Amino acid sequence: SKVDYPKDKTIIGLFEEQVDKTPDNIAVVFEGVELTYKQLNEKANQLAHYLRETYKIQADDLIGIKLERSEQMILAILGILKSGAAYVPIDPGYPEERIAYIEKDSNCKIVIDGEVMMLFDFERFRYTNKNLNQIHQLDNLAYVIYTSGTTGNPKGVMVEHSGILNTILAQIELFDLQKIKNSLQFASLSFDASISEIFISLLSGSCLFVVEEKVRKDVKLFENFIQENQIEIGTLPPAYLKLLDIETLKGFKCLITAGESADFDKVREYSNYGTFYNAYGPTETSICASIFKIEKGDNPDSSNISIGSPISNTQVYILDESLQPLPIGVAGKLYVSGAGVARGYLNKPELTA
Repeated sequence: SKVDYPKDKTIIGLFEEQVDKTPDNIAVVFEGVELTYKQLNEKANQLAHYLRETYKIQADDLIGIKLERSEQMILAILGILKSGAAYVPIDPGYPEERIAYIEKDSNCKIVIDGEVMMLFDFERFRYTNKNLNQIHQLDNLAYVIYTSGTTGNPKGVMVEHSGILNTILAQIELFDLQKIKNSLQFASLSFDASISEIFISLLSGSCLFVVEEKVRKDVKLFENFIQENQIEIGTLPPAYLKLLDIETLKGFKCLITAGESADFDKVREYSNYGTFYNAYGPTETSICASIFKIEKGDNPDSSNISIGSPISNTQVYILDESLQPLPIGVAGKLYVSGAGVARGYLNKPELTA
């Protein structure tokens, strides 16, 4: 269905509006470090001023982020977007050759790593903490994420502000974020689920809990983390959900799985506690193209965990090899059109076409 979202604002503009509404709410928590919306915004502004002045940033410039999981990761994303550039996440845990390939292919103006953040911390006082004039528009890039590259080298998917804004605002509405206090940041930055996790929280006044790496890797530690921090919404891969004691998620109002087929037994168990969403969408569709919902208390049967209905301003078609629509029940290829379709593959016009 068509929904009119702001045509003159990006996620940064909406984040700054949220800062004005809830300046003293806690925005991000990592290992006991807490930043309010005001503090996070001011630090991100200083980083953005530093990037603009030092690297003469223009819209569509690319800046890499190669940071371990922490609140600094969130700060870096906001600082880059505020500067007008787009970010390229590079997981420091990747093999060296993959990191080298992404850095070379993306031709980033700078890669923000731990050393850069440390140097910036020393220089921070020299830069104003006021909001910047926005130099990017909705048709400029927000990020470039490299897909897994199971065949050959990974491909950089270029996603514009308009696509990401559409997805985030649709999800905020669908997941009823206004009722959520504490959100989970679980995904690696190299997966676009992370963008959804971060911005559905930061555009709603919620508190985003960034899970440290050692907790992500230990199911028992993770279950404790969820309960201790009273997490109410989270996106988890079905394979990870399979390992969890679902009872530890009973505080969740909203559980989303994405990336692969939902695990029916776990979904049925969870549906006693909260609302479940099966989200579907390749990176090329700005995170999410469609969502299937199971209300709390519903008793789903295994035949009905589908990929659901398209999100706002998105259309999904089943077509044959001649690109003709197929009747209901006939197998074909899935095509997605609408606001979320990415600009294309970086440096690969022949693949984009």
